[in-house]
Amino acid sequence: MKCSLSRAALAFGALCLVAATATGASAAYSSGAPREAQPTDGDEQTSCIEFDEAGERVWRNDFPEGIGKLADVLAEVEDEHPEQVAGSSYCSDRQGLAVFVKPGAADVEAALAQAAAQYPEFGFELIYVPRSMTEMQGLSRQVVEAGLDELGLVGVGPDVYTGGLLVTVLSEGDEAGEPIDGLIAGAEDAVKGIVGDDVPVDVEVTTSEFVTS
Repeated sequence: MKCSLSRAALAFGALCLVAATATGASAAYSSGAPREAQPTDGDEQTSCIEFDEAGERVWRNDFPEGIGKLADVLAEVEDEHPEQVAGSSYCSDRQGLAVFVKPGAADVEAALAQAAAQYPEFGFELIYVPRSMTEMQGLSRQVVEAGLDELGLVGVGPDVYTGGLLVTVLSEGDEAGEPIDGLIAGAEDAVKGIVGDDVPVDVEVTTSEFVTS
């Protein structure tokens, strides 16, 4: 479990779009056998999506000109297969994209690879996660129907990075330490009690009742 202060802005369940323009070198990664979704562990990079020790996304470089075209063609395939695709995100080096898919969707993987092949100058990666966008949205609805207030939550939504849920809890200004740890643990336990222990639950803390997820 990671505690994040701003990941909600990065986990829409659709493409993570960050406005920027500039040129850059092509990424060193390319399409191949999809891998299991894993956070970066120290110096060992397991995918083009990287997180720091605090669970925040790592970003480097500027976006190369034209990468939005790759994003658009991949999004078209994603929109056609919400039951097999979880979502996508720009890679941490901003030189390519990663698409999160459920295992066993060979036809969708092929369609994504074919779409990405139109723009070979950019990086492209497939990453396996256990649930699709449709399934994550269903889990989110279960949590909402249980009552966010009763669970001590102010937001819930799909987490494309894990195939689980990203939930937001409100801090009343407690300093970091045991009070925050208890808040996070309580939220995680409450949500898992509804959706099951096998669903990854990431908790972010906000000091505002107005959240983006």
